[in-house]
Formats: sequence, C-alpha cells, structure tokens
Amino acid sequence: MTEFEKYLQGFVETYYENASETDKETLLNRIVCDAGNKRYVVQEGRRRMADGDEKGDKIYDLSELRDFPDIDSEEFKSNCLDTNSPEHKACEAEIKDLVAWFTSNDSKAAADLKALLAHSEIEYRVRKNWTVPNGSCAFQKGENGTPDKIVICISDLKRLKKEGVLSEINEDALPQILAHELGHAVEFGKRPKEWQTKYMDGAETAADLYASSLLFNCGISERGFSQYMGMDYDKKKEKGEDTRMPYTPDGGFRRDNFIKSEEAMRRAKINELRGLAPARRQPLRENGNPETMRGRQQSIIGNAIDAKIHNR
Repeated sequence: MTEFEKYLQGFVETYYENASETDKETLLNRIVCDAGNKRYVVQEGRRRMADGDEKGDKIYDLSELRDFPDIDSEEFKSNCLDTNSPEHKACEAEIKDLVAWFTSNDSKAAADLKALLAHSEIEYRVRKNWTVPNGSCAFQKGENGTPDKIVICISDLKRLKKEGVLSEINEDALPQILAHELGHAVEFGKRPKEWQTKYMDGAETAADLYASSLLFNCGISERGFSQYMGMDYDKKKEKGEDTRMPYTPDGGFRRDNFIKSEEAMRRAKINELRGLAPARRQPLRENGNPETMRGRQQSIIGNAIDAKIHNR
C-alpha cells in the first residue's frame, strides 16, 4: 500500500466512525482496489492504458483538469451556460439548495464541508458541451490567509434528460454528482502539501465514500449517478465493449462504492437504534414539503427500519 493510499484511508475512515470494523475494512480496501482498477488516460489526443499492473503512486498528466480554470475566459464561458440565463440560475439555485441541505446535520461529513465553505470562494458552472452526466472540481489552496478557491462544474442534466441520456430510474443524478465533487474539494483541502498538485489512484473512491456518507446523513437516498454509471458498465460489458472510464475506476466499481457504503451505514444506524453505538441527531430540513424536496426528505431512522440490507 502506498503512502497516499494510507492517507486516503485515514481521510475516509473518519466518516464511518460508527461502522463495524468488518465494514470499515471492506470500504477502506476499496481505495487500494481502486489503484488496480483499469482505466484509461488521454494524452496527446490518444487513450493510453493505465491498468494498475505496477504498484505505486500513479500520477497522470491531467493538466486540463488540474490547472485552475479561468472562468472569465471566453473559452471557458463558451463551454458553459450563460450565468445570466434562466437555465443556469435554476441549476445554481438547486445546487445551493442541496449544499444547504448537505450541511444541515451534525455529521462529520457535514461539519467538514461547512468548515471548507466557511473559508472558500466557490463558483458553480453548468457545462453545455458534456454529453454524459458528469462533474469536475478544481481546487486552489489559499495562501497567507487568502480563501481557497473552488470551481465545480456539472453537466447540463436537464438537457440530458430531454435527450434521453438519463432514464426515469436515474434521472435525479445531481445529488450524487454534487456530493462527489464536494468530496474532492474537502479532500483537496486536507491534503498534505506534497500531494496537493497531484492526481493519484484512490482519489475517486475516496470522494465516492465521502459523498455516500454526506448523502446518508441528510436523508438523501437517490443513487441516480451511480445507477447511470453501473447501467452503462453493464451494457458495455454485455456487448463486449471497453468498460474503462477516463481517469476513474469503471462504472461497476463505482456503483458498488455507493451500494456497499450505504449498506455499512444502514447497519451502523440499526446498531445505534439498538443502543450499541451513540445516536446522532438528524434534523429535518426547515420549511420543506414533498414538492420542493422532491420526495427526498426521510428520517434516517425511518430509512434504517425500512431498509432491507442485502449483499449485491
């Protein structure tokens, strides 16, 4: 195991403090498995295999992702919805509403996100040139007391719904995408300085596991994005097509990140109800109603009681 993988395991473990030791081990091992998961990288316009056969910190040439974007440049703006457009404003309002919901409880994941946002300048953009559900996070560490800077981009999901890319079963992909990208921001903010400008294996799984904890602790159960990734993986595998994804583990692996982590948290919540672990207060969202909350608002206790825990 590399030093970076150990760091990521420590990062993730804090969000699963009430999980059983067996569940913790299962989840933390996924970070190491991530390093051996086949994916490809794009260099000089061509795909290059990065299959994890050689152990070690694999650092990819991700200049197009790691360079902090100039959001005021014409090139960047040409790929995004106009920030003054009704479409952008509607999406940004939904994003900010979700962020407020994410931080409305006293979980460790919510606390770390609140702490990050308190000393950060964050911008949200909707990418109109992306043809699949996706997101990105650019992070620039502040120096000498200046705030961190974060730019989070999300696909134009409403357009993708109209085009049929997202089906009814996975149409609500925004919560998972947003929570995952915010997970990158939280993790980037905690990274030791020597790794701050590097992208290494394990980071995607760490962001998935953070996102799953964040969503679970505020009662959001949608798995739209991971369902989409998993279904895309299943279709490609059935057809014998390349199942690798750019820079990240394949969709089947990432779907399982969310499934297995949610199951671990449900088991931990049931133990809390049985008095085997400390209970955590889960405040309901104020002024919510089924229409504005789109059916998401459920108590964590209700989720745990009704859940059918099963292995997939």
